[in-house]
Amino acid sequence: IASSLAFVLAVTACGDDEKEQEAAKPLIATFELSGSGKQKTLRGPESIEGGLVQIEFKNSTNERAGVQLFRGTEGHSGAEAREAGARWGDEGKPLPDWVKIEGGTPWARPGETSSAVQELPAGDYMAVDFDSDAVTPLKVTGSHNGADPPTADARIEATEYSFTATGLEAGVNTVEFVNVGKEPHFFAAVPLKPGATVAQVRKFLRTEEGESPLVEDEDAETISAVLDGGRKQVIELDLRKGRYALGCFIPDRAGGPPHAFKGMISEAVVE
Repeated sequence: IASSLAFVLAVTACGDDEKEQEAAKPLIATFELSGSGKQKTLRGPESIEGGLVQIEFKNSTNERAGVQLFRGTEGHSGAEAREAGARWGDEGKPLPDWVKIEGGTPWARPGETSSAVQELPAGDYMAVDFDSDAVTPLKVTGSHNGADPPTADARIEATEYSFTATGLEAGVNTVEFVNVGKEPHFFAAVPLKPGATVAQVRKFLRTEEGESPLVEDEDAETISAVLDGGRKQVIELDLRKGRYALGCFIPDRAGGPPHAFKGMISEAVVE
């Protein structure tokens, strides 16, 4: 009897362990953008439990795209947060403190996918495609699901006003993108031409004179989502070997020039 009881307890414990392992996986929120031009439609889940979430994005359009998340706080909705974000990004208006910019996925090429794993606090969100009016609301509910983020092989760190990149290699990279600053940041990674310098990129962006020091090849570029200060995520980036310029082209919350015009152009080396 004792042996039988021990066997039953062992099986039960094993089952509990399996449930714990299953519960520790990030929840998945899948978004898809379809259509063309300004007539695009963004679809996604109506709600998801808060905690660690794997955001999956499918680009079913003929242009590069990604999904960006805005969250409203202090009684404001996700729709209000998105509208305030548009005024900030398009018109240079100050971004209210109640607007939280919660990341999203890197841009994906037409017909391809991208993903990000990150914490999503409970609240009222709006998912946005930046290049059109396509939006879809998202309600994040409940408490932390206890999952741990995936291990990253490389890291890109943003602050005011520079980037630090380590561990990047040619091919698909699992990258921890961290905003350790107070202002919102994202990165656009664009290959540098042979012999070009970051100083030349800064001058070209300021004057738009002469030959560009950047490689003009959309397939070689990478663009992340925007993260608020103190936020982080794990993303996958498919990179070519070489030197890249990392730049941020959004302003401070108070408005003003894009961060790149404050010197936020840094070099990253992909081995």
